Amino acid sequence: MKRGTIIALAILVVLIAAFFATRDQAPTTVATPYKLKKIDVSRIELTRPRDGGAELVVLQKGESGWKLTKPVESELSPTAQKEITAAFETQLTTDDIKLSKDKLAEYELDEPQAVKVALFEAKSEQPAAEFSVGKEIVVKQTRARRSYIMSDKGKPYRARISYNALRLPMKDLRSRVVFSNPRDKISELTLSPATGDSITLLKNADGTWFIKDLGLRPEMSVVNSILSSMSSLNAVDFTDKKLSEIGLKPPTTTVKAKVGDAYVGLAVGKAGEEYFARPTDSEEAYKISPTMATNMLAGLDELRDRLPKKVEYK
Repeated sequence: MKRGTIIALAILVVLIAAFFATRDQAPTTVATPYKLKKIDVSRIELTRPRDGGAELVVLQKGESGWKLTKPVESELSPTAQKEITAAFETQLTTDDIKLSKDKLAEYELDEPQAVKVALFEAKSEQPAAEFSVGKEIVVKQTRARRSYIMSDKGKPYRARISYNALRLPMKDLRSRVVFSNPRDKISELTLSPATGDSITLLKNADGTWFIKDLGLRPEMSVVNSILSSMSSLNAVDFTDKKLSEIGLKPPTTTVKAKVGDAYVGLAVGKAGEEYFARPTDSEEAYKISPTMATNMLAGLDELRDRLPKKVEYK
């Protein structure tokens, strides 16, 4: 064999050896996949990264499901409720894939990105289990959703379920439902402006409406809009602004509805071109659509029927 050929073969062998020495190693199975003991979880505390610091988010389990209790009190969005319920009905187990501690940033399990999870059983102030949640992935072959997690011992794993709901932005974690009342049970509406006289509308036994004290039919397009808001009002966004900055610090315009034998109320305000609302029994404010807000701010001129006619209350 010629000397040049031998040298070429030697170089090839060195290159092949270097390739196998430096390439990323395929994941290998671990002897014992991580498995969290079965816990009857009643409270979840999340320490989530926010603006260079940390935010405490607390979820409490009740008879109707999970609710948000910190940093605000709120129902969960349908998506968050479904995913969190499913995640904690199942025992946490992991795939048999060995993950490198050198890739915590890639798994989003490093300090600036990971969500720390503490699970509590009923009436306990000490966590029954703790772990961290990182990035969610989708397995190509099965389209199954998985989350990277890290045990309380600092070892990374890939869970066999997604915990991504615990990482949702607050605007996606919270429910956007401001009001949910049976429309057919609403029999009375009272619009009270910040200044001026209140206007009350009553529903007849036959389902028609009239303006109390005036005995006039109202403009039903306006009434129907108000009924829609008082029966099913969803926020378009949330706000951290003070009530005084969005026209919701008393005195303010309020709409009160009689639903069955109970009354519910909504305060409505405006700041610039944006409209806001809050239930009168809450300090939590929501941004609502101009269409919903405008008719709730209606005065007597807007409420009068275009063709007024005296009616009698039956």
